[in-house]
Amino acid sequence: MAGVSSLRIAFLTMILSFFRSRISNSAPQHPKERGVGPFLRPLALLSGVVMDAVLDSWALGAEIAAHEGAARCVCSFVDEANDFADFYIATGGNDCAARLFLVAKGDESSAEITPVQLCESFDHQGPVLAVAPAPKAAFPDVPLGFLSASQDGVIRLLDGGGQTLRMLIGHDKGVVSLTWTEEPTPRLVSGARDGTAKVWQVSDGSVVQTLEGFQNGVSVLALPNGALATAAAGAKGQPMAVPPYVGCVVRVWTPDGTGKFTPSQEIFEHSGPVRGLCLAPQQLGFASCANDSTVVTRTFDGHPLATVRHPLSAEGFESYVLSCTSAGEHLLSGDEAGNLLVWAEENLGGAADPVQAIPHPGSIWKLAATPRGDVVSAANDGKVRVFTRRANAAMPQEAQQAFYAAAESRAKAQADAIRNAAMPNAGQIANYPKWETRAPPRGSEQTKIFNKDGRLIAASWDQISGTWVEQGEVTGISDGGVVNGVTYSHVYPIEVDGEGGVVHKLQIGYNDGENPWVAAQRFVDAHMLPQYHLNQIAEYIIQRSGSMPNMLGDPSMAPQTGAAPPGAAGAGVANPAPAAPAKMRHLPVKRFASQPATAQQLDRMVAKIVEFNGKMADPLNDDQLRMLDNVKVTLQNKSRYHSTKFTDSQARVLTKLMRWPSDSVFPALDLARAVLCHPDGGRVLCSAAAFTAAPAMLDEVCARLQSEADSMPIVVTSLRVLACSACRAEFASTYLLPERVQDVLSVVRDAVAPARAYGGCSVKTVAGALGDLLLNLAGLVLDTIRGRGTKGDAVAAVGPVAELAAMLLEAQVQASKKSPDGILATLLAVGTFAQQQCPPAPEVWSAAHQNADTLVRELVDRPDLLEAWEECQRVGL
Repeated sequence: MAGVSSLRIAFLTMILSFFRSRISNSAPQHPKERGVGPFLRPLALLSGVVMDAVLDSWALGAEIAAHEGAARCVCSFVDEANDFADFYIATGGNDCAARLFLVAKGDESSAEITPVQLCESFDHQGPVLAVAPAPKAAFPDVPLGFLSASQDGVIRLLDGGGQTLRMLIGHDKGVVSLTWTEEPTPRLVSGARDGTAKVWQVSDGSVVQTLEGFQNGVSVLALPNGALATAAAGAKGQPMAVPPYVGCVVRVWTPDGTGKFTPSQEIFEHSGPVRGLCLAPQQLGFASCANDSTVVTRTFDGHPLATVRHPLSAEGFESYVLSCTSAGEHLLSGDEAGNLLVWAEENLGGAADPVQAIPHPGSIWKLAATPRGDVVSAANDGKVRVFTRRANAAMPQEAQQAFYAAAESRAKAQADAIRNAAMPNAGQIANYPKWETRAPPRGSEQTKIFNKDGRLIAASWDQISGTWVEQGEVTGISDGGVVNGVTYSHVYPIEVDGEGGVVHKLQIGYNDGENPWVAAQRFVDAHMLPQYHLNQIAEYIIQRSGSMPNMLGDPSMAPQTGAAPPGAAGAGVANPAPAAPAKMRHLPVKRFASQPATAQQLDRMVAKIVEFNGKMADPLNDDQLRMLDNVKVTLQNKSRYHSTKFTDSQARVLTKLMRWPSDSVFPALDLARAVLCHPDGGRVLCSAAAFTAAPAMLDEVCARLQSEADSMPIVVTSLRVLACSACRAEFASTYLLPERVQDVLSVVRDAVAPARAYGGCSVKTVAGALGDLLLNLAGLVLDTIRGRGTKGDAVAAVGPVAELAAMLLEAQVQASKKSPDGILATLLAVGTFAQQQCPPAPEVWSAAHQNADTLVRELVDRPDLLEAWEECQRVGL
């Protein structure tokens, strides 16, 4: 029973030993010198650097913290306007950013690699998946620039300052690959997840030709002979399950002399989606890499020459080889497990081993060669790394060792996680029948797990002796594990329908507390699935994990059903222990109350802001209005919340709006509430470009609420901003200060008093917004939403929360239009405090108890109110 877990740990231990042995080999302290090979001499002349020593193996030359999320793509190019002297690295990442780095200047005598960031762009509305140079022949009016392409399907020409100069729009889904042809004139070719490749005339943005017949992501590569190579994750209308693996085809297209291409060859030997293409060593052909663990070198007409194979993952599955490139006589390939393998041209094929392995602390999404003969990797940890064989460009030995140590630490953490996940805890062991109470099996049951002296043992029923016979100790009952080299709290089987009725059986990894949409997008990207699978996969994760996400702004989900936590009594037990207390559906608070705006509401908010803008002494200018519209588009695209971010320029616009005069500020406050429903909302409103920090932003809202307490629109929108801010990690430390909670709720109590001219919390919308604020504060202060249920600073918060709750319930008894949602949220807030041993004072709650009972019995059309109230009474409220 312990064999699988032991095998995983042994495999990872072997990898650790391999990494240790590579540290000295990959970064020698005393590099050997040898003559410069013919493949390096032209590069040395091009860059103006004289190289007198070449390392036997690749060493780390530079490490760039390029992106907050995964670094997804990279390319390198020279500055044609400066006689090819300077060269650059362009990158793109999951943080929706494209960045440009100056790597080395031609007038520098040193060959050290010292990247400096020149610019960044957040214009894309999704992860940036491909970057490419912008050659002078195609853009003669652009001194320095590069191309970036994104999940939003748009290709942008960016200048050296990060400004968008042009956009190429034509793909329906994310663009994953870019390449330039040379004959008869430079043409850009793009491959995308819509199953097409497009040939562009960039001068006017027109599509010259669309190459179809693919499925999912398409990789493209211009060949030196003028031909074009394409590869895809699938072929439209064809299954992938059996040979000839029509869905994993490599095609070669020949030019017809007009800038278009005609198909000439189709080759099928990959047994998994093809993920990348590159020129082969010495440009003697090209190579393809795929999800079947292989890299195949080919002639220019596509026919296979040699195949090399990456090792299996820690789980025994084929490694996904995500990218490949060549530098001189070496072919390099990177996989999802973080292995960068170097293959020598002379021993490609057969059972050849790599001449060097360079482990990374995360998946390697993209590899690219540089003009100086170096190689750049873009990895899942957000780092872009340059590897070199030039002795005078290698980083110091300490940096080399730190890099390998980080990779080793990651591998060790995976092994530890597998070991820990496999060990059952005391609660899980207690769920199983005791050995001393064993009885003959029922029906066909022949094997069973028992609790014997606090250990789990497996036993089989022996028909001859009529007894249970011990088979061994069970050391692995968790559903955690490793998927493609990455350790997860849970690993779930998942079946995905393919073309032609084929069902693909896959595994998806998910970590406790993770946003299900992030896990789902990672799975979609890894398997190059159509984007429409995203919501289905996220909902499947929610169903299997039995918990709601902690992130606001996700697509709507069904309420949590109160599934038993791991270790609950009676789960899968033949002889159950005494019955556990009845499960509660509502208590404690299990998720934050969010108020994400609909697309129509966002349209109305922005329209009202534009209307008021004409009356302002300092109105938004045209650029700021465009930024405002971009904010709206980002908020309306909820299925991309996990991957989109706001810019500092947009933060400044939001801050300016929130400081408008009182008679015009309410749509800006409403927009701020919608921004806080986005995963990046807390960060952007606490950034230096906005309010500098959480307290400053809260002070702004409270001051507005205090000065305009008789304006119902401002009261409602301010309450919603406060409620949503309580859900954001950036505000948590501020709200958890006892004096801060008391100050905020004191201002709120004055603004929602029923004696206010507009009616205070007797008004339905005010009661709803106030109830959400109280519920979110309960979940934050008591930390029940993240599953720990500690008291924290609840003693300081329970008093003002209970007072506001009592005020709301009393006002709602008298109200003509009641707020069932506000009442429910209020009861759950106070009930959660009571359940966590922080009940309200009797003198505060005695009258509120009767009001709650009256309201629940009056609102008979809301049975969930009655259920929640009964749970509150069970915990002593």
